[in-house]
Amino acid sequence: KPLKNIFTGYEVEQIDPVCKEIKFKNGKKEKYDILISTIPLPELPNIIKNVPSRISKVFKKLKWLSIFNLNLGLTGKDISKKHWIYFPENSFKVFRVGFFHNFSKFNAPLDKSSLYAEVSYSNSRRLDKKNIESIIVNDLQRMGISNGNAKGTVKVVNDIKYAYPIYDHNYDKAKDYIFDYLRKQGIVTAGRFGKWEYMSMEDVILDSKEISSLCG
Repeated sequence: KPLKNIFTGYEVEQIDPVCKEIKFKNGKKEKYDILISTIPLPELPNIIKNVPSRISKVFKKLKWLSIFNLNLGLTGKDISKKHWIYFPENSFKVFRVGFFHNFSKFNAPLDKSSLYAEVSYSNSRRLDKKNIESIIVNDLQRMGISNGNAKGTVKVVNDIKYAYPIYDHNYDKAKDYIFDYLRKQGIVTAGRFGKWEYMSMEDVILDSKEISSLCG
């Protein structure tokens, strides 16, 4: 509540590092001295004005894993005592299931349960999104988790394009090259997707504190 200078509905259309100006899709513009970006790193060359072709080529070397995340509210209680479970078997599409109600009793109504199920995919491993929800429900039933209660219950879908940066052979060199370019443009990246690192929430908080102190 004490923070009064947060504005929503300002999707960035273009960043002009020469004029140090941001153009938003709502038609407004904003000047900056130092720009802190939490935008996923692969998206930056699409909005920075006049990115050199040699830099754009390096951005394209960044790889990632995407996650299709299905959240379900289930009838019944005590479907699991776990916080989350991994399923490495090839017989399941789902690789992880977590149970919100075990983190806090306030995450589901009384006598009900809430969970999330995740399926990973990438450019090299495509996902059939038309049928994936029914596949997930079937997986949950075969795991003995939903016991048929997943049908007709509350659901929320999160299709997360940038979920996990992939640490391949190009990772370090590409990031160093990109960050050197961004620093020269007065752009500082922050957070898990801005820094393009596997960071926990605690890591992001510490990183934000460090960046804020550097920016004065």
